[in-house]
Amino acid sequence: MIDRAPDKITPQIEQILASQNFIIDYKNLKVREAGATLFANFTIKVDPNLSIGKAHALADEIEIKIKSAFPNSEIYIHIEPTELPDYMFS
Repeated sequence: MIDRAPDKITPQIEQILASQNFIIDYKNLKVREAGATLFANFTIKVDPNLSIGKAHALADEIEIKIKSAFPNSEIYIHIEPTELPDYMFS
């Protein structure tokens, strides 16, 4: 099976990510197609004070939005907190 990087899909996923108010940043977006399936893998940066449950629910929301735009897709989202200020560790 040969995979390829789609030209027009990455900007559409970037637009979906940019439209999410709770994402502070995202990185390492990798989008590939293998056969009829689209694979997207990326990291979102969120408020470090979010609960794990809330962060997971937000990632689920992103996955639903991407899958509604690209029904035959597999989405892998890694969640990271933004950097905490040094004063929080003293």
